[in-house]
Amino acid sequence: MIRRFGRAQAATSAVEFALVLPLLLILMLGSFELNRFLRFSRHLASAADSLAGLTAQRTSLSATSVVFFDQVGVLQVFREVQELGGWGGMGIQSTQVVFTPTVAGCTVSCTYTANVAWTWGTMISQNGTMSRTCGTLAGVAEGVKPTGKTLPQNLFGPSALIVVDLSFNYVPLIGSVFVPPIRLVKQAFYAPRFTASYITVADPADTARCPGF
Repeated sequence: MIRRFGRAQAATSAVEFALVLPLLLILMLGSFELNRFLRFSRHLASAADSLAGLTAQRTSLSATSVVFFDQVGVLQVFREVQELGGWGGMGIQSTQVVFTPTVAGCTVSCTYTANVAWTWGTMISQNGTMSRTCGTLAGVAEGVKPTGKTLPQNLFGPSALIVVDLSFNYVPLIGSVFVPPIRLVKQAFYAPRFTASYITVADPADTARCPGF
């Protein structure tokens, strides 16, 4: 009987399948979640780029037009917003940055200081509010995690810049009980068409015009 038991292979495949099945399920569900995460990340980047492009195309600047055209921009990328699951947990902020030479009258090999001229909206980071506020922005290397007080150093130059920060609270579809929400942050940068760096009408409550602009 012992010899017969040793030669029996009737349930071998079932046992092997039972051992491999959990690993196959983990790989399959993990691949699905990773693909979903990357898709959401691409949509967020597309939405930020569209918003920045629309704001930068303005030929004049006022607080009203900033807010209005940002809202229009959101509607233009509503498909991306819908793909992200709607407005829940989303933060949007538009900012104009004006660069001034660190040495007055510099014409060759100049270095620049980045100053916030105005800002609208609120961008939220994983650790809380990350709004850009009036003041100077520090230059950091490209690829460094963005904050409300930094800007990639390679963007510093003689002209102004429209910056759009877009953030979204990504909640995993699978395993959300064990995996906390992930804060996705995307940025877009465009040179503005308008020449004024100041706001020409009364500021709405959510628009800040910085001193000197």
